[in-house]
Amino acid sequence: MWSRSGRRLVSALAVSVALSASIVAQTTIVSQNCLHLGWGQKTASKAAGIGAASLSASMDVMVLQEVMPKGGYNGLVDIVNKIGGLGTYTAQVGAPYGKGSYRETYGFITRRTYNAGAPVAAPTNAGSFSRPPDGVLVTIPSNATQFWLINYHAVFGKNIAIRQAEVRVMAQAAAGFTGVQNVALLIGGDWNLPTTDGAFQPLTTAGFGLAPNVLSSLNPNGSRSSAYDHFAFKPSNGASNAQILPPLMSDASWRTNVSDHLGVQCRVP
Repeated sequence: MWSRSGRRLVSALAVSVALSASIVAQTTIVSQNCLHLGWGQKTASKAAGIGAASLSASMDVMVLQEVMPKGGYNGLVDIVNKIGGLGTYTAQVGAPYGKGSYRETYGFITRRTYNAGAPVAAPTNAGSFSRPPDGVLVTIPSNATQFWLINYHAVFGKNIAIRQAEVRVMAQAAAGFTGVQNVALLIGGDWNLPTTDGAFQPLTTAGFGLAPNVLSSLNPNGSRSSAYDHFAFKPSNGASNAQILPPLMSDASWRTNVSDHLGVQCRVP
């Protein structure tokens, strides 16, 4: 289990989550690329799909990618309203990131019994990313647990080398959130690379575990095509049951009505 404040950290988790003290058993964390949440006419169907899947998984904390600056926050609230409302969960977005005219924000949904700070930008290595990761410091008052939850959407770019360059510096960027604090880390997100790619080696060298490495992106026909959505967690045995978030509909329907990515989930400790 996760160690309490003042004790040795024994386990931890990474959409990146940094954790300290002891996390309540069966905390469920979800990462979901929302495919332009807030754009166009599909916000309601996206919220219905993501909300139903998250509710079925008894989600406690969620990181969401591709939350658009215009309309995205309202989309987060729509999701929250499907799983218990703003009396049960908080919804937050970070600053918009991107190159050129295209911008995205990172979204965070957190059960209110887990007090979450405001999203903050990566303290170090931010210039190495098209969309630098954001993190929130989460506190569980019932047992004084704290952890950093980090949200990341890798650039896709014109070639794979651009993605690899970002992922190679993620361990350094994640360390910037924790500083000298003895807290654990969980990073969740859309990495646009499988965990078997050599770009993840600096993370594993730094003591992170990686999971799941399963097909999560959907091609236009709704077929699972690439293993892109993962958690990174430290220590390397800090997460369990990392898997696809069951979409509660066909993959083809999810692709049409919700996103070109299935969500992923894990549990800590």
